[in-house]
Amino acid sequence: MAAKRKKPPEIHVIFDTNAIFTESAAFLLKREVAELITANSSHTDIRIRWYLPHVVLHERQYQMQQNGFSLLPSIAKIERVLSHNLNITEEVITDRIAHLIEEQRQQFNLEILQADVSAVDWSRLILDSAYRRPPFERGEKEKGFRDAVITEAVTQLISSSPTTPRICRIAIVTNDSLLADAVRTRSAGATNVRILADLEELKGLLNTLVSEVSEDFVTRIHDAAIKYFFESGSDDTLWRRERVTDQISERFPNEFASRPEGTDGRELEKILIGGTRFKKKNGQRVHWVTRITFKWKAYKLQPKATPLSYLGVDPSSGITIQSGLSILQPAPSFSIDKPASMWTLQTQPGKFSTPEPLTILGPSQTKVYSKTGQIIFEVTWSVSVSSQRLNFTAPRIESIDYVSADWQEIGA
Repeated sequence: MAAKRKKPPEIHVIFDTNAIFTESAAFLLKREVAELITANSSHTDIRIRWYLPHVVLHERQYQMQQNGFSLLPSIAKIERVLSHNLNITEEVITDRIAHLIEEQRQQFNLEILQADVSAVDWSRLILDSAYRRPPFERGEKEKGFRDAVITEAVTQLISSSPTTPRICRIAIVTNDSLLADAVRTRSAGATNVRILADLEELKGLLNTLVSEVSEDFVTRIHDAAIKYFFESGSDDTLWRRERVTDQISERFPNEFASRPEGTDGRELEKILIGGTRFKKKNGQRVHWVTRITFKWKAYKLQPKATPLSYLGVDPSSGITIQSGLSILQPAPSFSIDKPASMWTLQTQPGKFSTPEPLTILGPSQTKVYSKTGQIIFEVTWSVSVSSQRLNFTAPRIESIDYVSADWQEIGA
């Protein structure tokens, strides 16, 4: 008699809205999530089930609809140019987005996680709302109902699933601290529940579970790996020894130097060394991936306004300006001559008056910051790990990959 085939362990992955959000009106999931699901769709030794809470699905549908509606004024302009009615309305956009969402839900095998409202303790939820307990936000106005519904759906899934980690694990991906706190409180004592702050943590967990190493082994060396790659104030790290920033700029000159159209330059605000995640283990060599994010501010150059007081001129004076300079805030009469290295200012008595400080445009330029952005790379590196002392030796950079660039208006 043939031996009964062992059922592979399961991991249930639940995405919050912030984990999948994209500005596109055409895609339910951001590209990185879609690629992650596709790359992990054919494992034979573990079964991964992907979930969108019901309220997350409809929140994304609402966001996509709003993005679609924002295009209607442009469509109206095209109709006027063409003298032709394209017949694209809010109703058409709403219908098409609903079809897009269902097609993509099936494409990525997403399951909808809906709370059983009959099983919700509404008395407790109402009091959580009144006393602003997580996931409800503290403040004058109560906020957090959608997150409360997600919490109910997640905890119902936890309670109906096997509790042994080697059989079933449940992971929720969210960077909302209040939602995370609520799920953590409601699942206290459950050893098979993981709350992950971002996709990097999810990738690390999946790589661990589908590899031949134990989660305990990876956990034991993970903190050491983070410090081995980069530690603030230390020169003896892989980041500094391998001159990673120089390697990135040399390997990806165009991507590293990119800036948004309509800007004249950019300035580096900071470099973020992201979470280091486990990738795989080959013999004694353990491979890791560290994400590097360069934060930039892009600017446009504009003529610099110089206060007259900087030139030794009384701001209450009235002037006309020679040498092709433009007056910005004229005031009452005055006259002054400066050396040849400076401009000559002469009066027209009684022509202007204003209580505001007087400024002129000089030949210098000033930076007006208009956009912020980030350019992301991933560094794959490896070390040899001794089996007993878990020491790291023989490090090397395996690859550097460009991930994405994203720019947005300041204040958007």
